[in-house]
Amino acid sequence: MAKLSDRQKNNIIAKWNTGEYTKTQLAKTYKVSEKTIRDIVGKKEPTNTHIVEAQILLEKIKNSEKTPSEIAAIDQAVKHRLEKEFHIDNKRVKIYSITDKILEKVSEMLESGTKQIVAKVKEFDGKASSESLDTVSVDLDPSDLKSMQETVDKASITNNTNARHAPKTEINNNQQNNNQKVIKVEYS
Repeated sequence: MAKLSDRQKNNIIAKWNTGEYTKTQLAKTYKVSEKTIRDIVGKKEPTNTHIVEAQILLEKIKNSEKTPSEIAAIDQAVKHRLEKEFHIDNKRVKIYSITDKILEKVSEMLESGTKQIVAKVKEFDGKASSESLDTVSVDLDPSDLKSMQETVDKASITNNTNARHAPKTEINNNQQNNNQKVIKVEYS
């Protein structure tokens, strides 16, 4: 029996996860024993069968009584929509990442009790003076703490760790439904 490369093992797992291949079929394809296939895929069930089924269903629907130009338009629209959604998802990831960095910086500032500012520094050597920009540490003041609190509040909303508004709950006695209580929840 041939020794399988990591790439072959990954391909076996990928094919197994489609649900379209049995362990016997994979063993024959890769010229190994069924035990080798069992060792690679384990006892877990295929994980991507639902995706295969959904794509088959979509292809059947798309190709039933559609002209080639309609099929091409559908494919193009799906591609465009996916690109747009991936772009939006990537922006979300960047926002979360930047928000985490901001929170880390706020935490550092709170621990040190200082902030870094760029200030003009004047130097006088006895004959002439010169100005330069330099970074200087200064103590935090109450307005800094308020800004940090607002930053943390907004970041917690961005990262979905803090709901801005609690749900409004409304309880009505409904006379027509045997005096059962109906609870209506709205989010604003």
